[in-house]
Amino acid sequence: MLSALEWAAGWTKDVSLATKCELDSIMDPDLQEKKHKKTSGGGYDVCFFFVNEESDITVCVEETSFLVHRRVLEESSDYFRAMFECDMIESRQNEVQLHDFRAEIFESVLDFLYTSEFCLDYSNLEEVLEMANFLQVLSLLDHIAGLVDEKNCVTLFIMADKYSISQVTDVTGKILSDNYHRYLQSKELSRLTKEQRERVRQRRYHHKPVVAAVNAHYVHYPEPGLRQFHSYDDNNDAWSRFTRLPNTASRRGFGVAVLDNYLFVVGGHAKPRDYPRQFYSTGSKTGALQNQSMCYNTLTDTWSNTAPIQHARAYFGLVPRGDCLYAIAGFQYDDPIHSVERYDPRDNSWVFVRDVPEGRTCYEPAVTCMGDIYVNCEIKDSDTFWLHRYSPASNTWTAISELPTNRWRHCMAAVQDTVYILGAYQPGVDCFNVTYQQWFRVRIPRDLKIPYDRGCASLGGKIYVLDCEETLCHNVKTRKWTDQLCQFPLGGFGIKAVTMYLPERKMGGDGGDAESE
Repeated sequence: MLSALEWAAGWTKDVSLATKCELDSIMDPDLQEKKHKKTSGGGYDVCFFFVNEESDITVCVEETSFLVHRRVLEESSDYFRAMFECDMIESRQNEVQLHDFRAEIFESVLDFLYTSEFCLDYSNLEEVLEMANFLQVLSLLDHIAGLVDEKNCVTLFIMADKYSISQVTDVTGKILSDNYHRYLQSKELSRLTKEQRERVRQRRYHHKPVVAAVNAHYVHYPEPGLRQFHSYDDNNDAWSRFTRLPNTASRRGFGVAVLDNYLFVVGGHAKPRDYPRQFYSTGSKTGALQNQSMCYNTLTDTWSNTAPIQHARAYFGLVPRGDCLYAIAGFQYDDPIHSVERYDPRDNSWVFVRDVPEGRTCYEPAVTCMGDIYVNCEIKDSDTFWLHRYSPASNTWTAISELPTNRWRHCMAAVQDTVYILGAYQPGVDCFNVTYQQWFRVRIPRDLKIPYDRGCASLGGKIYVLDCEETLCHNVKTRKWTDQLCQFPLGGFGIKAVTMYLPERKMGGDGGDAESE
């Protein structure tokens, strides 16, 4: 198909065979210039667009008449093509009226049609987008989409979204979504409406949901586990690597959670050789306690550092709730701590919230269920374990109920309005329905006793339990188990499992050291 410029030149030769000299001779630069003059009669401004043949149609906008070529308009604008092909009155006349637009804007559109050149002018860009969309000049809309960059994408997104111009909103929305937290922290997203911001955020989830996991302890003591994140393909019953921890990340005991489809790794212990000499006497060789925090952007396949947590900690609960992350209790070497911190990506900061009640020791698992956070706490000097609820809305802790089975270093998951607690070499699954405040029990196949510190995550109404020997899957609706699925390839002890959304790209790439986005 010939371009608008080629049609206007009357060029009928095969474009692929044309040479630059042929085109230059047909498109005489002296004749390509637009000419302005004042008419002697009505006082209208007349704008001629010459190529290599006389204009054959007039488009009137405000008090300006544009003498242009019907073939240029037909080829470049779906609006004019429909007008000329549908036997409308305008198709039989040599004059077309355009209302509700400024002549200056139409002139900018024509400039692009005749020269294929366009310069972003933010003072009238919204009007150009509106007219190009109205006239369906798709080539201009595509050209503007090609001019989008990280600096102007917010402005162009707002303008294009007003007129539902998908060519531009798709490009700008992808940039904003791919770098969501960075734009959130720059306050640029505050220019968007709440509904627009949510649409941008939701784009981060337009990918395949998967269970992902990493070994946060060791495979063969005392060597730390392989520093790779793997995802599970339920269609092929296989695990594959999609990134690796940066070299600067902690070795053991770190927390893992997903917020806005960013994968966060927080706290933990460094390499054993980095352990301060003053602690050698304790006999522990877990490595220095870390307060660092970093995240993996699933859409750009990059790691970056985020604000460090205020209380360095290891073996703690890290869980998303709403727009924030919560780091709950944990340990500083052998001593339990009770502080709780909230991370807000909008200002990239951690703040303290209400501590876990005194006399409670919280172990790693924590889940969000129906807007609240649930953890299992051991009650001091009682040898009992209680389910506790933290309500972020009121910043309060509530002791819910004693666990039917004492468990520590266990697994937890939440599906709909039910919290599932399992593992720690105890039989069955203890399930707490938060709506009815009642416990019930689910059996595990072969009366299998799941060991300590196994990974656990929920996806699509199913609970996956990860181990080095097999992966178990529990269908919550049917209450049936599928066992002997492909084992997690990086050992069974200290697995951290999460649910996230990964783009359909080739798995197996390594992530490098942390770097700013």
